[in-house]
Amino acid sequence: MTALRKSDFPLIDVRQHLETGPIVLVTSAWKGETNIMTMGWHMMMQFSPALFGCYIWTGNHSYELIRNSQQCVINIPTVELADQVVAARGELPGGGRLVADTAGAVHGPPPAR
Repeated sequence: MTALRKSDFPLIDVRQHLETGPIVLVTSAWKGETNIMTMGWHMMMQFSPALFGCYIWTGNHSYELIRNSQQCVINIPTVELADQVVAARGELPGGGRLVADTAGAVHGPPPAR
């Protein structure tokens, strides 16, 4: 068996290899206040019934909206939104209204089953 050589990799660049899933937009709302944040740390934990795992830091504005409303919507952006999503890199100021207005992102509870 051939021994493989390891090499140092810049920590600033390692994230792109560890987070292979899509960046999603998390929309939240509570008492008329809305927010959109980008999220890269998420995974499917179970398939049936579906169980989605993610982490939202307590310092994010979305955390309080989700905590109070007990719900959020996970939006998978289309390729047309790629530049806006990359530019956002976190929470969008002003409750995410810029993306919501230009992209038609959905706020509020998920559709009823």
